[in-house]
Amino acid sequence: MQFPTNSKLEAIINKSDCRSALVNSFLDTTEEQPYLVATNGHALVALPVTAATEEQGYVSPTALKAARKLAKKNDTSDITCNGQLGLSDGTLLPRPSNEECGRFPAWRQVMPAVDRPAMIRLGINAALLLQVAEALGQESVILEIAADNGALAPITVLPIVKTDARRGVIMPIRVQ
Repeated sequence: MQFPTNSKLEAIINKSDCRSALVNSFLDTTEEQPYLVATNGHALVALPVTAATEEQGYVSPTALKAARKLAKKNDTSDITCNGQLGLSDGTLLPRPSNEECGRFPAWRQVMPAVDRPAMIRLGINAALLLQVAEALGQESVILEIAADNGALAPITVLPIVKTDARRGVIMPIRVQ
């Protein structure tokens, strides 16, 4: 399986062992386009990958980090997912089993369809959003997005729990 070297799925993987299925990413090969999926129960990321003969199943964060480290040296980001997890330098890592981790969440049910109609499509600079949330002293925020006659207004960033008049804004990025 080849995955984008600039992605860091382990950043979204659950750090606690509260649900075993959430501490590893999952290679889903059930449809024509295979995906490497990670979730922490609150956020989910699905990356399209190239997978020739790999078996569907869990992929550990350790394997993702090791493959990305090798990618810097070899310019490839490969993990062979058959039985064990094989790296491009020949290293074999244990693969978390379905028995250990249980069933991975039905991620396709929560992922919106790619071709669904959108009222407004915009981009948000994630680093800016994080900076505003931290400046507000919040881990979670509410985004208020408004459009006035097709013109995008600044996105209002509010605390989840309103204890005072804290608020911030970030400018949206129009996407085609």
